[in-house]
Amino acid sequence: MDNSKPINVVIVATYLFLFGLPAVGIGFVSITIVPLVMDTGKELAFSYLLFFFGIADLVAAYGLWRRQEWARRFTLLDLLLSIAVTPIFITETSSPSEIDAMVVGCFLNAVMILLIWNKRVGDWLRNKPRITEQAD
Repeated sequence: MDNSKPINVVIVATYLFLFGLPAVGIGFVSITIVPLVMDTGKELAFSYLLFFFGIADLVAAYGLWRRQEWARRFTLLDLLLSIAVTPIFITETSSPSEIDAMVVGCFLNAVMILLIWNKRVGDWLRNKPRITEQAD
């Protein structure tokens, strides 16, 4: 079996990293600033969710990149939960472009789920090469 990293893993791990890193930063800044400027708990809850999903994305990306067997299930859970909670971000004040961005995000997450669901990815994560000692 070929031990090179499947392109699906590279795409999904890169996607998760590129979205997770700014989400952690924006979520952290929002968590610290929102209580200072707003009295509503809804925006603070959104900030915590953004931070949480950013951390989850980074953990999933790391696990996939480092070929951890748990990473596939964790990534699927992360992406499915992200799709499931997206509707709570739609409020009365959401603009059409914000709603469009959320729909595109859900679509991209669904594509990532299909990429990581691939049997070759599961086989690659389960079948790590053994380290053999060379005889001198």
